Amino acid sequence: MTTCVPRMGAWRLHVAVVFSAVVVVACQQEGGRSGDPQHGFSDPPPYSHPMDEPGKTAYAHLQDYMAVVRDPQRFDECLTSDPGRQPHLCLSGARTGSRSGEAVHAWMLGQLQQIEGVQYVQQQSFDWPRFAPAHYALSVEDGQGGVFAPATYPWHFQGVTGAQGVRGRLVNLVDGSLLQRALAGSLDGKIAILGSLRHIHASEENAEQKLAALQRAGAVGAVYALPGPDNDIIAQNYDAALGMQALPTLIVGRQDREQLMAMEGQQATLIVDGSVQASRSYNTYAFIPGRDNSRMIVIGTPMNAWFQAASERGPGVGALIYLARYFAEQARRFGPPPVTLAFVATGAHETMGFGLERALRCLDAQRVTAYVHLGTGLASRGYHEDNGVAVDTGEPSMRRWIVVSENRYLKNLAIDAFERLMSNQGIGTVRAGIFNGSESQAPYAMHIPVVGMTGGGWFHHSPRDDETRLSVEYLDDAVLGFRNTIEALLEADTGALALGNLTADVIAALQKLPGYACPTPIDLP
Repeated sequence: MTTCVPRMGAWRLHVAVVFSAVVVVACQQEGGRSGDPQHGFSDPPPYSHPMDEPGKTAYAHLQDYMAVVRDPQRFDECLTSDPGRQPHLCLSGARTGSRSGEAVHAWMLGQLQQIEGVQYVQQQSFDWPRFAPAHYALSVEDGQGGVFAPATYPWHFQGVTGAQGVRGRLVNLVDGSLLQRALAGSLDGKIAILGSLRHIHASEENAEQKLAALQRAGAVGAVYALPGPDNDIIAQNYDAALGMQALPTLIVGRQDREQLMAMEGQQATLIVDGSVQASRSYNTYAFIPGRDNSRMIVIGTPMNAWFQAASERGPGVGALIYLARYFAEQARRFGPPPVTLAFVATGAHETMGFGLERALRCLDAQRVTAYVHLGTGLASRGYHEDNGVAVDTGEPSMRRWIVVSENRYLKNLAIDAFERLMSNQGIGTVRAGIFNGSESQAPYAMHIPVVGMTGGGWFHHSPRDDETRLSVEYLDDAVLGFRNTIEALLEADTGALALGNLTADVIAALQKLPGYACPTPIDLP
């Protein structure tokens, strides 16, 4: 058994036990943090970002996160020696199980450890499968001696072909509906082209069922597209717990799909070479103990994403660090908060590993009075199309909402807290839980009042989701709204908050979660 002493500031010392099998407890010692050989990280430098306006400070931490995501030394899924010519084979991203995916968790651990007054900083791993691509490609003969080879990306866990791939003639199934399958005739030995008319990023409804039906009908492969910006590839979330499916599927941009549709009947070769590997993901915890440690407010954000995810994932990551720094400073100046604040960075988001469900099981849901979700799209810019090209509107994205449980007490609190965001950016509220497909479903189903943000921008799940897709000005309103929300929750009447959640509790009984347990006990204030 190994013990270590976390950095305590003015609060009491606590001895943390390192669970070598699953939990990694990281300690702040004299002279800085010891390196984390598990992730290949050396000691992080001290903070170079002063506490500024909420948006500016969060954005500075966002940029550090993006530097980790884009670091080629931490990226192990580049499948070409010529990324300039084949960029789609070298798309960086903090994907679960990849080296970049592990690196962002190690980075977050180091960031939280540097905050004076934040205690019980620890990281916990849990087993989770990884789809590791080896090669992917699509080539279509045009009948005149030429070949069309569009940019592609594998739909993880949908199926593999081996290195040689599969060959078959293209058949256009439009949206893959039962009617379209019937009109197409025999699918034996064919490669299906299909897609959606909806602009969606998280997961295409019924897509897995459609693909499974194609495989049962004899198709040997599929090409799928969603109407993302320009000709961008839009990756799709998938529940990795379901395992590998049977129909190898590649994702293409919608303009390339149109060209493929025009080549219906031509011979094509589809390659999805890869394997499912045993891997892991992580949850990272940090606490500011309160005067009443029997109650807890949890603030959380996911860490993993398909690609760069600067506007999708980055704002929530940056906001989590800013908020931990802000409330630690408040505690140093004015004493402990009324109740404990827990900051949680969760793993396996894009493959539906539900790190948040595991984390809440570890935190004891009975102690959690509210969950604050730093979700997607906190500062996304708005776009419209002009002749198939995405054009910045100069306004915020209107595809974002404040998510609140059916709880009038909490809704009124949130509306007051986010007043500036809602008035400046035209953002409204939506219901949480089963009415919203975000990760907030987990706390909602566990009868925890939920407030957060959901929605997104046009470039979410796109390789081009870089910093140009968000605005620091928009981010300032959002992070201030979250800060106001937490401050209001700290002073809230917990009895009224719980009583106001009765309707949500009834609806939550209709919702089922995967049932993931806490991987192993963690240290709590």
